Amino acid sequence: MTAIYRAGIVGAGQIGRAHALGYQGVDSVEIVAVTEPNDRVRSEFQEQYQIPTGYTDIKEMMDQEDLDFVSICTWHLLHEPQTLLAASYLPKAIICEKPMTVGTASADRMIAECEEKHVKLVIGHQRRFYHSWTRARDLILEGVIGVPQMVTTKSGEGLLNCGTHVIDACRYLVGDPETDWVMGALERKTDRYEREVRIEDCCMALIQFEGGSQALVQSDLTPERWSVEEYQVRGTEGVLETDARSVRYLNGQTASWIELDLPTEDP
Repeated sequence: MTAIYRAGIVGAGQIGRAHALGYQGVDSVEIVAVTEPNDRVRSEFQEQYQIPTGYTDIKEMMDQEDLDFVSICTWHLLHEPQTLLAASYLPKAIICEKPMTVGTASADRMIAECEEKHVKLVIGHQRRFYHSWTRARDLILEGVIGVPQMVTTKSGEGLLNCGTHVIDACRYLVGDPETDWVMGALERKTDRYEREVRIEDCCMALIQFEGGSQALVQSDLTPERWSVEEYQVRGTEGVLETDARSVRYLNGQTASWIELDLPTEDP
């Protein structure tokens, strides 16, 4: 199939490589450009993914290329300015990596600009495409545990880092409801940074979703200092547990846990 969409990637690091592999898996998309200030990294990226043109900054690329898709794969303090700039050139979609940005005002500006320009804005929470999470969501929406009441999970490495995935997963598993309110607590006693952004030492949040379900998220409060990606969803008629590879559930009609082993695939 001849490519009908032109894609450009901003940032030739590890995440940029993941986006390049994703685009290469779609026949209708051609990666036509990449922007990266490091000459060596940019050249190696172009050679590895057979990208014809490289630029040193995003404005130069947007000026020269007529792009349908723009992937923003830089660190999070650059996400807002680069999204606003890309949106002004009216691509069909911008795929911005997580975390979306570092504050709600910044996020609101990104959303407003893309809505005004009729540009689709997608945030890179790719883990919701794990086979296990998708199957768990389907089972919950089918009612195998009744009405979901509470999702609990633990995370590590900072709320802006792995925590963004677990919060997205909590919403995804119960059908992506809107949020009514959030209560949280955090502690910062050390000079902790994550990619040059100040972050908390530990925190927790209780999230109330529309419809009545809640999520309890712990970040860096347990011995595991990494996102273990384990979730428990309690409902009115049962309980479901899932991780990156498996799903199991128990309800009033099952004699024991029903366990599902699912294929693993890097989303």
